[in-house]
Amino acid sequence: HTPIRLKVSMHLGTTTWKARGKTGTIISDSLNSIFHLGTKYTPLNEMDITEEVYNELPAGIQKMFTDA
Repeated sequence: HTPIRLKVSMHLGTTTWKARGKTGTIISDSLNSIFHLGTKYTPLNEMDITEEVYNELPAGIQKMFTDA
């Protein structure tokens, strides 16, 4: 079996939704942030979260993460 290698990057933010057929290029600071986090900084087989996600986690889960 070939192992599955993942990288998980999570961010909490907003973007504008438009009905299908009425969309063009989506411009969003949130999407831009998570794209760069995932492609530039998150190594394979690791999970990175932004401060926005961290702040929403219960204290017990927060303890599982370390500062970058």
